Amino acid sequence: MEKTPLAYNTGPWQADAHDTRAIARADKADCAGAKNDVSIALNYTSKYKEPSVKERHYQFHVTAAYVHLNCAGDFDSALAVLERATRLKPADPYAFAGRALMFSEKRDFKSAYAEIARAQSLAADNTYRSYVLAARAVILDREGRSDEAMPVLDEVIRLNPGYATAYSERGSLWRRRGDLGRALTDLNIAVRLAPDNASMRASG
Repeated sequence: MEKTPLAYNTGPWQADAHDTRAIARADKADCAGAKNDVSIALNYTSKYKEPSVKERHYQFHVTAAYVHLNCAGDFDSALAVLERATRLKPADPYAFAGRALMFSEKRDFKSAYAEIARAQSLAADNTYRSYVLAARAVILDREGRSDEAMPVLDEVIRLNPGYATAYSERGSLWRRRGDLGRALTDLNIAVRLAPDNASMRASG
């Protein structure tokens, strides 16, 4: 009988391998494989109560939302998974911000702003605040309020000068305004901060 590789034996620590493979499979559009891997990871960690394992269980919910959204385009399932994540860690702003972004993609801006307001109330340091504010700027832009999004991104960059996504988003706004000089400045910074991120290179 062929022995199962150690990385995929049942257990909370080996679940990390399934989680990582789920992301890789989602990125390759292997939706069935990605869903299977993240389901295994969630099942493993649901059986344990240790804080470190419960943290993994929360993170695997975030992965599951990524798989549903980016691989299968299933907003409703992704929102449901993140709703469960907010119950697991009600003081963590990331899942609330993620739900806000998904609602905005569905053009449900009332729900998006309610979720982002919750996320902002939980953002306790500059790392959290910059992430949540960047999400708010994206929502404003999606609603056609780019003039309001620009100063929000300015504040994100003030709080977290190394946040590549903020430069990328602001560069895109400058480009759409026709200010190509400022656009290239911001997009070049984004690429320099995140040279391995293909989306940053594409924005430039």
